[in-house]
Amino acid sequence: MSSSTIDSRRFFRLDMPVYAHILPRNRIPACDFFATPTIYLTKQRQALASDKLVEAKDWLAKVKEDTDLAGVVLKDIIKRIAFFNDVMQAVQAGRAPFKLEDYSRNLRLAKAENEHLEAYKVSAPKSYAFFKGIENKIKAYLNELHYMAQNSDSREIKYRQLLCITPTQADQNLSILKNSKFDGLALPQFIRVLTEYVNLSLDSFLEFQKDSVLKRYPTQWESITANLSEGGIRLEQSKALKPGESVCVAFHSDSYASVIGIKGSVVACDPVAKTAHYCLRINFDFPDRSQQMLIQKIMNQFEISQCADWMANAG
Repeated sequence: MSSSTIDSRRFFRLDMPVYAHILPRNRIPACDFFATPTIYLTKQRQALASDKLVEAKDWLAKVKEDTDLAGVVLKDIIKRIAFFNDVMQAVQAGRAPFKLEDYSRNLRLAKAENEHLEAYKVSAPKSYAFFKGIENKIKAYLNELHYMAQNSDSREIKYRQLLCITPTQADQNLSILKNSKFDGLALPQFIRVLTEYVNLSLDSFLEFQKDSVLKRYPTQWESITANLSEGGIRLEQSKALKPGESVCVAFHSDSYASVIGIKGSVVACDPVAKTAHYCLRINFDFPDRSQQMLIQKIMNQFEISQCADWMANAG
């Protein structure tokens, strides 16, 4: 259904921080485990990953040290990420990935040590450590995906560990490589961009996992800026929903800790240029008057606090 055929008469009024969680009301029928029509490995995310891969290859062409190692690692990681994406496509559709053709063989290959990388453990220890961090992160995500698929059913999704809790070595390495002292240095920049390429795909499962778990823990929701009115909400998120999709919008604010739950319909979900985000616009399904008044009260409180802050700073 196109956004032009959906009721979008209600306007959006105020940008304010909220803690929000949004998921479709409907689930995918006859799936292997609980899943909704939410796209996590989005076209936007895949396009950004493709751009990062091109950038990584550009830096690889400039590398003068450990050239063979870098080239071998790139080919290996591309294969592993391609397999990860196939698995993630199945998971977001509620299909057990081990039903994919050659799943067992490809999983075994993706989880195996890169023999060429191991050969550089002594001769290029610094490069080895950075590349090993990337390899280990991919393996950790694949292990968690496999565990989830094997132990979940149509009623619930089970995880062994929450991947968002502890930063991996690859994440720590990435923060180091973003230091300006590495600007223009081919090998560090190659490793940095390669890590970003990997993260764009892996983060699709991170978002899937967060949605599955965090809906039960409102205090753990991230603060985002949403454009809010009594009749709808607009915000950015890194997952995609289809226009016309029926959704449940849950949110709370710093001034109102109780969660407000409202049913709504997606008016539009448009990609935000040069990011992995989508601009999501939702019309509330005519919430009752008490809900409308509560939302209005929350917005008024925020506006008053903003005015008070402005007056204090001006004085």
